[in-house]
Amino acid sequence: TFTQEGTVQLGEFFPEVVFTPGHTPSSTCFRLEVDGSLCLFTGDLIAEDGGLSFAGSPGFSREDLLESLRKLAAMPPADRFLPGHLMAPSFDYDPGEVLTLAIAKGEAGLWEDDWSERKKRLAGAVFQGFGAARSDL
Repeated sequence: TFTQEGTVQLGEFFPEVVFTPGHTPSSTCFRLEVDGSLCLFTGDLIAEDGGLSFAGSPGFSREDLLESLRKLAAMPPADRFLPGHLMAPSFDYDPGEVLTLAIAKGEAGLWEDDWSERKKRLAGAVFQGFGAARSDL
């Protein structure tokens, strides 16, 4: 757990720590320049297609998550977007568009519905093998 926002040194890398509560109270995102591209590592805050994080996580807060998404959207835009869990690094998605979509979904109250659909796809991936179904997640 990080105690403050800002740039930290992790070996040879200097990511920017951004507090983004919502998925959990201590959720954190990282912004890091890699080979000239600004990358946004969101962990479980948001999925690659603008899907919202699981509303059943301990300490989950819709209000905090929406504020965190708005906070990220207000920052200089990232070039690359890397979500957590079973999602592949997403170079085909525009991070700004994904954030805009996620904010719209949150404001429309699409929390559980969005996760319910994702959960079905994840279950299918488990039974089919992750490689075969990964593009459908």
